[in-house]
Amino acid sequence: MSEETHPPAMQHMAQHVLNQLQEHRSRCPPSSRPTPLFVGVQGPQGSGKTFLTSRLRAHLSSPPHALAVTVLSIDDLYLPHSGLQNLAESHPRNILFQGRGQPGTHDVPLGTSVLKNLKKINEVGAGTVEIPFFDKSLYNGKGDRVSRGETVNGPLDVVVLEGWCVGFFPTSKEVVEERWKEPDIFDMKTFVSVDNILAVNERLKQYVEWWDALDAFIQIKGPPSAQLSIIYRWRLQQEHNMKAKNGGKGMTDDQVKIFVDRYIPGYVFFGDGVTRGSSSGGGTETEQLPSWIGKGLSLRLVMIESSCILQRTSYLPSTLWDSSRVKSDLGTPSFVTIHHIDRAVVEPNQTGLFNYLHSIFADEVDKGLTYPQEDIKDPTAFGAYFFGGDVLIAIISKGDPPAIKSEERGVREIEQSLDAARHGQTWEECVAGFYYVKPNYPGRSSHICNAGFVVPPSQRGSGYGRILAKSFLHYAPALGYKASVFNLVYNNNVASLKLWEALNFTKAGLIPKAGRLRRQDGEGEEYVDAIVFYKSFEDTGLNTH
Repeated sequence: MSEETHPPAMQHMAQHVLNQLQEHRSRCPPSSRPTPLFVGVQGPQGSGKTFLTSRLRAHLSSPPHALAVTVLSIDDLYLPHSGLQNLAESHPRNILFQGRGQPGTHDVPLGTSVLKNLKKINEVGAGTVEIPFFDKSLYNGKGDRVSRGETVNGPLDVVVLEGWCVGFFPTSKEVVEERWKEPDIFDMKTFVSVDNILAVNERLKQYVEWWDALDAFIQIKGPPSAQLSIIYRWRLQQEHNMKAKNGGKGMTDDQVKIFVDRYIPGYVFFGDGVTRGSSSGGGTETEQLPSWIGKGLSLRLVMIESSCILQRTSYLPSTLWDSSRVKSDLGTPSFVTIHHIDRAVVEPNQTGLFNYLHSIFADEVDKGLTYPQEDIKDPTAFGAYFFGGDVLIAIISKGDPPAIKSEERGVREIEQSLDAARHGQTWEECVAGFYYVKPNYPGRSSHICNAGFVVPPSQRGSGYGRILAKSFLHYAPALGYKASVFNLVYNNNVASLKLWEALNFTKAGLIPKAGRLRRQDGEGEEYVDAIVFYKSFEDTGLNTH
């Protein structure tokens, strides 16, 4: 399939998967074959997630990538028809269990077995893995599992798990009851009770083991003006398309309406688990963060003349920063705006920016004084390393600052695009600095982040490094991280040491001879100790101005 036949949304998804795959492989010992990268894809019914994941698979499986990719739909993990009937009969007063859909209607042991076997499929001597298949057209649209599914052979590079509730986390009884009291725009209380929802919540606890297998995530959202209500129309269109292809087998329009009704409580009560994880009483504490924090991509469906386009909407608001130390060359105060970007922002529309950031970072690595890499001249290697997470870029502007949208704890949010902030300047003139933020550890410790900062040589000595550092204390918690660890702050980087100490970072340890660095005088190399810095974001007390 040619590049042109793929929708733009799939290109964003593919780039995200390739970046995460590079990061995933870099964490594997060279002597062993890495496990497949597990990617979760969540989106509402009819949003196109199945279509997009099939295109994603076709794209990644074709040259130049030629990856081995398999897709597992959570819909194929439903209980067989007999199991769904037994569940409905044992819960006659719970409409959420009267048919497939909600957590509790899936064969959790089967799904766990399939995921575990796929996780081990690259090991020596691993056998094939049978992917189940659920035919939704059987039993007048109620569906049943069929005997023959796909047989997958290793080795695999990527496994995609897609479904409407992938990444939904259980919550507490208190949170469910609090949300039950909120305005009910879907008239849920006419067909469901709070006890029905608590029963689903209890079943959802079994699914967390599935989510723990995921290394990265992609979420597809509906239009902000009709994020849930539009699901009815999408699902009806989906059913009509299926019936047109199979000779009319499927649900009536009224049955589709009742069918979607049963899904809405899942979105309302558990949907925010994709970004927040599981919550305890009061909804203010997090018991378990998703394993994909810092490794997720969010795409929003926007309706345009009855068609849909997909846009990433996970960018955090831009912010405005100033300092008495930062002056323009005209003697008038300048200000800095900081923007949340990713690879999709700089390619293909801003390839000049990508190339400039790459050249600055590659030169810094070549100096051999601050980063452990010895060579990162390859653009692909730079993209995978620096754009493997979230990236923040600081832009120098002059004249009147943009209007402040909101201000909290000294952080001023603005509405300004990267091009507007640039205001016709070259990247060399306006980039004050940039940094990445990504998990420092995998899985259960992925709530702790790491960051790498770069200030172009031409901009040093003007206080921009301190602005970047202070903005990090705002953006890292906003991205969902609870703390930060800087693994290697070399002792020769005096400015950096002073900066983190001034911002109350804790010296968590010292690593003797951590880096083989070039000497400051350029004469040979020497081993240099490194400090490990730690900072909790639970209460930064941030006040930056």
